[in-house]
This record gives sequence, C-alpha cells and structure tokens, in this order.
Amino acid sequence: MTNRARSFLIAGGLVVLLVVIGIVASQGGSDDDGDGGNLDDTAELEALFDSIPQSGMVVGDPEAPVRVVEFGDLQCPFCAQFAEAVPDVIERYVRTGQISLEFAPLAFIGPDSEALARLVGAASLQDRAWPLLEVLYARQGAENSGYATEDFLREAAEAVPGLDVERALADADSQEVADLLAEAQERAQDLQVESTPSFFWSPAGRDRFQRLDVQSLDIGGFANAIEPVLSRSAG
Repeated sequence: MTNRARSFLIAGGLVVLLVVIGIVASQGGSDDDGDGGNLDDTAELEALFDSIPQSGMVVGDPEAPVRVVEFGDLQCPFCAQFAEAVPDVIERYVRTGQISLEFAPLAFIGPDSEALARLVGAASLQDRAWPLLEVLYARQGAENSGYATEDFLREAAEAVPGLDVERALADADSQEVADLLAEAQERAQDLQVESTPSFFWSPAGRDRFQRLDVQSLDIGGFANAIEPVLSRSAG
C-alpha cells in the first residue's frame, strides 16, 4: 500500500508508531480530494446493509467463497479513505455473495482509538459493527485530539439503524469487548500486520489467511486485488 497506510510495529503485545517517509500526518480525513463516500445518514445506512447478514465483526454471507479481513484503527485517515469505498465493495462483492468482510479493530494511535474500537466491539455484539464503522469514519476527527468524547460516541451510535444505544455504551466497557480487542491484536501479531489498513483473505471456512495487496484505497484498487483471488477460488 506504499504511502497509503499508517505504519506501526507490533512487538511483545505493544503497538509503537513509526515515523515513515512519505506519510503526511493528517488532521482528520484522507489525503485525497473529493466529496468522500462515507455514509453518515441513517436511511442510507439501512438501505446499504438491508438484507445482508451481519454477525459480530463480519458482514456478508458466511458461506461466501472468500473471506476478507481488514485490520484498521478508527483514527487512521487511510482507513477512513478505504471506508469511502466500502459502500461500493458492499454492493459489488458482498451483496452478490462473492465475499464476506470482517473488521479487526486495532488501537495504536492513541486513547481515542481505543474508545472508538470499544464502541465498534460493543456494536458487534448486536451485529451492527459495519454501519457504525461508516459513521465513525465519516465523523473522524484530528488524531489524538480527544474528539471521541461520551457525547460523540453516543451521537455516532444513535445514527446506526437498529442499534440499542444504551446497551452499546454499556457494553463498550465490558470484558467481552476487551477480549475482542485483545484477539484482534493477537491476530495482527500472528499475521505480522505492519500498517493500517491491512487486508488478508482466506477461503471460506478456513483460517489460512494470505495478504491481499490493495494498492489504492478506492474501489478500483480493491477490485484489482480481489478479482484474481475470486478467479482462483472459482477455478
């Protein structure tokens, strides 16, 4: 992903930011111009995910031939850039049953990252993680600015159709959600994840993950990476 990712080092369970040449610090939002494609409208979110199975951190048919996992940090501007392409990915590949999508939340940028990841984990307990991801990325603030306040989290949760807001806010501090985040970090270590967003794929029903080389964080870049995988799976 060259300069379109936030790089870091995972060692001994700790996540440490690295200074990487070519990455420009963002004050929120992606490095591309344009109108952006993140959804922050309840009706549009409901339409996007209508009739698509959601289970925990996964959206899409569990029997889809290919499973794609995205490792992301909710404060990462490049993850927000990919979130703009997610509606197209959902319509082209998830709704058609070709792939399922899983989100693995990491929290390496700062305290806001953990607060946001915890809320996503809580939403996953109600099978509403992906709509919340779109809302949180659409409202992404400046890194480590303290923007993930209680009011911010509540307002974001309220924008997600079908989400029990009070339950989500309570569950965010639960041990179950803490375990979800710990599991995501452990998986990142096992797969040697070094940047966000990072993508991996596996045939359905298996945990044999391979890196998915997404060179640009738009629908074209994702399509270029996933189409050869889908062709091999079909063969």
